[in-house]
Amino acid sequence: MRTVHLNGLRALEAVLRTGSFRAAAEELNVTPAAVGQQVRTLEGYLGRALFDRAPGGAVPEAETKAIAAQLTAAFGEIGTVLDTLSARGESNRLAVSMTLSMAEGWFPRELAGFFSYAGAVDLRLDSSRRMVDLAAGSFDFAIRHVGAPGPGLIGERLFPSLLTPVCTPDFARRYALDPSCTSLERVPLSHVPIETSDPGWLDWPGWCARYGIVHGPVATHRMVTHSTSSLTLAQSGLGLVLSALIESFDAHLDGRLVAPFGPGRVAETAYSYWLVWPEGRRLGRVQRAFRDWLVDRAAAHRERIESWLEAGGAAH
Repeated sequence: MRTVHLNGLRALEAVLRTGSFRAAAEELNVTPAAVGQQVRTLEGYLGRALFDRAPGGAVPEAETKAIAAQLTAAFGEIGTVLDTLSARGESNRLAVSMTLSMAEGWFPRELAGFFSYAGAVDLRLDSSRRMVDLAAGSFDFAIRHVGAPGPGLIGERLFPSLLTPVCTPDFARRYALDPSCTSLERVPLSHVPIETSDPGWLDWPGWCARYGIVHGPVATHRMVTHSTSSLTLAQSGLGLVLSALIESFDAHLDGRLVAPFGPGRVAETAYSYWLVWPEGRRLGRVQRAFRDWLVDRAAAHRERIESWLEAGGAAH
């Protein structure tokens, strides 16, 4: 049997198990039209219809429904064989590209947990500004700040992108910064130039305009080139910083920094942080472990942020 018919059987199995062409398409990461075409190709090979295509939708024929369990069991056996073969001599190398802010912020704080979860892994990280070509095969995954995964990619949304001004508790007291504040005219600000195509990204004038706060003239503008340098400046008590919450969150929890304007002025941008990888690429044991671990840790982090926001942005 040619491979195309195996693809048709795979599509048929997914439709019968999930109950619809649309659900099968979501599971297989293709379009419903592609699933339909694969099933029609299989029908052409068999010389018979597998579904009764009525105006209300396609309903499997009785003989088609009768082989559903057998199909599922057969593909389960194939999966077991592939896992057995791929496990022999499988490399433990894992290459991940990510944004600089992610590489210097949240990710390394969680990394020890990954090695405990996955065991020995040869991890290669790239945090250069270039957009790596995942299809070329040099990298397994990328963590990107984008609106959607993009063509030819599968993605898991990790975090929303949230911006809020941050400073030390003493700085907030010194400049009377709280949710009732309406002007930053006297406040030293730190500005971080960010290269992003995110249409919802905000600089200081944009953030002030959104929340009706007078921006300037300000006492001092301090420009730094990286967000981590800006956070260092904020923790030194020398300025108010417009920070991505994913970078400054731990400092909020232990009280080193505060969000003086409260959770009501935390701005969500248009983009999010996504884990992406090429569509159709088989993930090995190490890659599957990384994906599952990262998605789990991201979900836990989102819950912590939501709890923090509900508590009014207070240190725990």
